[in-house]
Amino acid sequence: MSRSLQGITATLRQKLKSAGVSQAETTEGEFITARCWAESGRRADAAFNISIRADGFKIAGSWSKIHDPDARRSKHMMNLAKASFIGTRAFRKIGQRIRIESKKRNPPCIFVVKVRIDTTKTPSALQCKELRDVIGRYFYVR
Repeated sequence: MSRSLQGITATLRQKLKSAGVSQAETTEGEFITARCWAESGRRADAAFNISIRADGFKIAGSWSKIHDPDARRSKHMMNLAKASFIGTRAFRKIGQRIRIESKKRNPPCIFVVKVRIDTTKTPSALQCKELRDVIGRYFYVR
């Protein structure tokens, strides 16, 4: 890699880092200025714990008490939290609505989620990647 290209790459990484985006937290090629519920100098609280299963997603709300009033103001976040288990099609609908809401915030942001693989109904490697990509369209994946 040339020196000028290395410099550009380093600058872009710094801009992403200052905006609160790490290389581990990505969305489908889209850049939003901040992560929802990010405390200065700390990682953002995760909004949900999502377990990937062969037949869909197991969902649990994971926000802290301090963010509870904010989460409860969003009927879409509450719908996802109440779902406990949800198929891909329904997840996409609710995820899209949450994403639209989060883009309207000032500054616009995307919620962080923790993703795990559910060992009771383990998906294949291909299913796992596809389902993780679905989550990544609407949330930062940790």
